[in-house]
Amino acid sequence: MMANPAAQCHAQAEVDSVTAGGHVPGFDDLDAMPYVTALVWEVFRWKNVGPIAVPHFIEVEDEYMGFRIPAQSIILGNAWAILHNESVYPNPDNFEPERFLANLENTPFPEVAFGFGRRLCPGRHMAFSAIWIAVVRILAAFNIKKPVNKETGEEIDPSYEYVSGFIK
Repeated sequence: MMANPAAQCHAQAEVDSVTAGGHVPGFDDLDAMPYVTALVWEVFRWKNVGPIAVPHFIEVEDEYMGFRIPAQSIILGNAWAILHNESVYPNPDNFEPERFLANLENTPFPEVAFGFGRRLCPGRHMAFSAIWIAVVRILAAFNIKKPVNKETGEEIDPSYEYVSGFIK
C-alpha cells in the first residue's frame, strides 16, 4: 500500500463508506467492497508468492503447441510470465486493481498464482479470504506510509524485488 497510495485511499474510502465507522469490516461486507476485492486479486497478480509453479511430472511423451515433451520430463509453469502477459494484463508491472473491475469478461482472475490443473491449491479460497480480511481490517484502522529516514527526513523507498528465501 505504501507504494500505491492512490489505491490505498480508494480502498479506504470504500471501506469507510460501507462501514461508516459503525463496525469492524467483515465477510458480510465483501460484496459491498468490489475495489478491495480487486485490490487483493491485483496483489496476487502483481507480486505472486510462487512465481514458478509446482513441478509436474510427464509420464508419457506429449506435445504442446508444436513442442515435444519427452516422457519422464519435469515441467514447471511460469506463473509470473502468465500473470505479466501484456496481452492479458496491459501494463503488467503497474499495480492497477481497476483491471479487475472494468472488463471482467476479458480479464481473468489470477488463479494461476495458486497453481494449475490437479495441483491447483486446495486452500486457495481460504488463502484469498485470509488475505482479504487482513487487508480490509488493516485499511479500516491504519494509514500505511513509507518509512522516513530519521536523519534526513526523506521517505525510504522499499524494494519489491524477489529474493531467494523467505527473509530478506
